[in-house]
Amino acid sequence: MMTRGAQASDDDPFRAALRGRLAAAGLPGVWGRRERCVVLELGFDDGIGLLAARDAWRSDPDRGTALHWVSWMPAPMPRDAIAARLATLRVPDATRRALVAAWPPALD
Repeated sequence: MMTRGAQASDDDPFRAALRGRLAAAGLPGVWGRRERCVVLELGFDDGIGLLAARDAWRSDPDRGTALHWVSWMPAPMPRDAIAARLATLRVPDATRRALVAAWPPALD
């Protein structure tokens, strides 16, 4: 579990997302001052930003009631590729399975 101010290990890509991608957006500090927090992300990539934010938001006692994540990507990875990528990033199993299960099918 990661809380505000906690340090992530440099060898843990999932936790490092809190310091990098989320910190650049002012998260998790921003949602502590709002009932709802909306994030617009351009370039979903492997989804680690969303997963790290979801994990941090759920563990933050000062969070609001809703976190909305809107992301756009012109060509999402295929489901099997996202599953493999998240496994290499050591995303917790339950978190990884939830994203892979909700992953949209490829468009033809």
